[in-house]
Amino acid sequence: MKKRRALTMLFSLIFVLTLSLSAIAAPLKTTISVEAKNDAVKAGEEVTLAVKIANNPGVNCFTFCINYDSERLELKSINTERQITVEDEVVNVPYWSGIYVTKPDTGKVTFAAANAVKKDGIMFTVTFLVKQDAKAGETAVKVVNERLGAYEGGNTQNIAADTVDGGLKIESSTTGGNTTGGN
Repeated sequence: MKKRRALTMLFSLIFVLTLSLSAIAAPLKTTISVEAKNDAVKAGEEVTLAVKIANNPGVNCFTFCINYDSERLELKSINTERQITVEDEVVNVPYWSGIYVTKPDTGKVTFAAANAVKKDGIMFTVTFLVKQDAKAGETAVKVVNERLGAYEGGNTQNIAADTVDGGLKIESSTTGGNTTGGN
């Protein structure tokens, strides 16, 4: 009986350890997220939000659609480059090496590259103008993943990714009213 109990405990321990190791070895889920601004933005101001990837397995292509409240925000640009200074000269450098096609009028951005980009971080940024008559409060900016892929064996393999919404807070536009004095 003692042998059987010891054997059962040994198999239970092996089972628990196997589950623990498989959880550790499981790859992390790829995530595409839009930056969330903490500071309130006023009507008439522009705000830029970064679109980032985490746990990137190696991406050769993507197509995303930017969703936002067009009653409150106007998409001014989809930015695929950042500025750096090299020997006192400002140079535009793409976030990722490849070809971007941006369509701010439809909110779409497409990317393709011969070699997979494997780094985490900013993929591109989006710049919005807060409309003059924008209602105050939180407004979400979302990325819809239409295509995220990697070339493998001459074929494009889809990459599953979670998306995380971002956005901003629009400050209340309070205007001073008239006051009348009493006697």
